[in-house]
Amino acid sequence: GKVTISNTGQYPLEYVIPKFAPDAQIEGAANSHRYGYSWKSNMAGYGNLTWNWEDISATGTDITAFFKDNENKYYEVALGFDFPFYGTQADKLYLTAYGVLTLDTEGPIRNCMPPALGKDFCTPKGYISAFFAKFDLLQKGKVLYKKESGRVIFQYQDVEIANSFTQGQKATFQIVVEQNGDIEFRYLDIESVNSFMLESLFAAIEDPAHADGLLASSNTNSIINKNNTVVRFSGPGAD
Repeated sequence: GKVTISNTGQYPLEYVIPKFAPDAQIEGAANSHRYGYSWKSNMAGYGNLTWNWEDISATGTDITAFFKDNENKYYEVALGFDFPFYGTQADKLYLTAYGVLTLDTEGPIRNCMPPALGKDFCTPKGYISAFFAKFDLLQKGKVLYKKESGRVIFQYQDVEIANSFTQGQKATFQIVVEQNGDIEFRYLDIESVNSFMLESLFAAIEDPAHADGLLASSNTNSIINKNNTVVRFSGPGAD
């Protein structure tokens, strides 16, 4: 067979050709996985992304009140476009109080310490996780979203983890989903969170079957611990 790769965009061209065999090794693609997602960051050694923060605290739709009722787990957000995610086309995502977006509401959403790929008893079928911790929104913090052309920005503003050991420790971060399937995590302020909880920060995406996830940071490889950090998952695009 023959494969031709061309570049009509910016230099340099970065690409991955994934192999689907479970034991496949793809040289130079440590931050990629079987389906074809890859990730990079502005952290040293993980790429050359540029930090950018687009604050929506004054312009976004504030849905914090929804989560003040503990029975409310998922807030549906119609994206306004079809978002390709592991071979599906999602026209809506569900916002949670955990720093996690989900593809549906079939299944639990609860704290799992530590969070990990493959735990189908902790998350619904298909998710995008920028933090994975239950945030106490009864007194402090906000959750907002803003629809823009070709993307939606979800913002967790000054949220505190629901834990007596973390009172007063706030985090502000965003999840951005784009029409081409790309996903970006932006961490504006996380350094005030204690080291134990920060080491458990779970930045990952996983398919509905909980069989093919891609992990950027977790307790087994905790690398996201600084303010002004951005992580971008690049998708293979719509099928």
